[in-house]
Amino acid sequence: MVFFVYYTIKLEEEKDIEYSGSFRLLKEHSKAILAFVFLFLGFILAFSFWYMVLPNGDHNFRAQIETFCQINRPDNFDLCIEEYGIHGFEITGAATSQERLLTIFSNNIYVLMFTIVFSISCICLLCATYSY
Repeated sequence: MVFFVYYTIKLEEEKDIEYSGSFRLLKEHSKAILAFVFLFLGFILAFSFWYMVLPNGDHNFRAQIETFCQINRPDNFDLCIEEYGIHGFEITGAATSQERLLTIFSNNIYVLMFTIVFSISCICLLCATYSY
């Protein structure tokens, strides 16, 4: 995966030298941007899948759960950890509940939108810088 990201960025850097103009360059970068979006969505699906499948999901993903609770519920941190963590080996059906999946998915969509907005702003800033 590291090689994929490295060589994709390397290819896109070569296009920066080859093409001029902001919109033409953005059009040329669209395939790489789309590839990174699909890579991000693949990470979301993979992490969600393994969180539901692994028996100790609470321990394996504890850092992610704590970060989620610190951002979304800083005033009720302990309650949030109890709510979103896995408790023992009880079968509750909560892993496949629509509410929990929707919460995880919406949080990851917010991260994706935040990343896209800042990526586009950086691309525009770089295009503006190199156009002078």
